[in-house]
Amino acid sequence: MSYPSPNQWSTAQIPSELRASPAVSKDLEGDWTGTLQTPGPEMEIAVHFKNQADNTVLATIDIPATNAMGMPIDNVKQTADKVEFGLKIAHGSFQGTLDKDHRKLTGELHHEDQVMQMTLTKK
Repeated sequence: MSYPSPNQWSTAQIPSELRASPAVSKDLEGDWTGTLQTPGPEMEIAVHFKNQADNTVLATIDIPATNAMGMPIDNVKQTADKVEFGLKIAHGSFQGTLDKDHRKLTGELHHEDQVMQMTLTKK
């Protein structure tokens, strides 16, 4: 399944629950790539955070191995180096931490009854 990237969304297309997340820091904003350690094979992923003019953030995740591109991320929260977000569409959530250089984000993706390690590096 493919979803439009945040750059392609018009305000009318964005569900209200996705518009509600406050903007993130410049350290977190941008494109991140990395891996998700699943019970099966490791999966390549990409996460995109794009701040909007109204001080909110639009965020998506791409998981090419499952043909899931541009899946909307919701409930984005950043408190200092702690980062959390939801994947309502996939019944999942992420909790992680930025490293001291703000170039690596590591944490856990919770999906149903599974907890998987996710490591991302800023592009």
